[in-house]
Amino acid sequence: MSLLRHVMPEKVVEAPFPHLVIEDALDPQVCRELLRTFPPLERFRAAGPLGSNVKRHILAPQALADPQLPNVWRQLLEAHLQPEFLRDVVRIFGPSIRRFYPDFDQRFGRLETLRVGRRGQGDFRNFDLRLDTPITIHSPVVGSPSLERGPHLKLRHKLFFGHLLLRDESDRTPGGDYELYSIVPGVVPEFGPRQVIDAAHVRRERLIPYRAGTLFFGINTPWAIQNSSLRWPGAHPLQYLVIHGDVREPLFDIPLRADARPPVLRRWSRGVRKWIKRRARMCLSR
Repeated sequence: MSLLRHVMPEKVVEAPFPHLVIEDALDPQVCRELLRTFPPLERFRAAGPLGSNVKRHILAPQALADPQLPNVWRQLLEAHLQPEFLRDVVRIFGPSIRRFYPDFDQRFGRLETLRVGRRGQGDFRNFDLRLDTPITIHSPVVGSPSLERGPHLKLRHKLFFGHLLLRDESDRTPGGDYELYSIVPGVVPEFGPRQVIDAAHVRRERLIPYRAGTLFFGINTPWAIQNSSLRWPGAHPLQYLVIHGDVREPLFDIPLRADARPPVLRRWSRGVRKWIKRRARMCLSR
């Protein structure tokens, strides 16, 4: 049931970052069964009460440990936790990965022979790339329309990420489309907490409608800025399956605003600024 098994590399779109979009990525009958058996909201309340438009996950180890997990979900999750799935990713996106990360093989191991693990199977001493398939929601919006987050980057140790959109057939709530962005020419980007960038510094390049059975899949780069669009109040959560592969350390650096730096760096930065001001005053008083 690998969603990439029959995808050709020619489907990859390079701008604003390497990605592909496949509509009807699943057999319609399989898609309907996934929707029918999508975990109820109660399953996502395990971490506490759900607020408005809050993101929650059921990680693959939790889902697969549940003996009541429907077989259609078990097969879907397992298919994207296997070395064969990584081989599909490399077959399709290998040239893009090597173009963005020419030192990838030296840092992490040769793409074609990476050792594959999954969340819950130890750490990166046992494998080179870790796969996970969280079943994910953004809780229903209550009150005013809202964004779960603004335009942002994924965590920098993710090599690739995909979203299989699973909109409920009765959901007519506006919003929740998947958006891809580029940085406005001339802007020097800075990222805040949760890798969010000022919306005025980006422009939308592509909108992928929130529709059951649509797959987005992309390579993580410093330009892989994306987001879910503004959602309006309604009774339905945003539903999708995330598929991602992590490596042991960040793939790239990004410029961070002061409010996004770790506390020790913020203190260091303040100390440097004070020292510069003192030196400036001393020079002016001479």
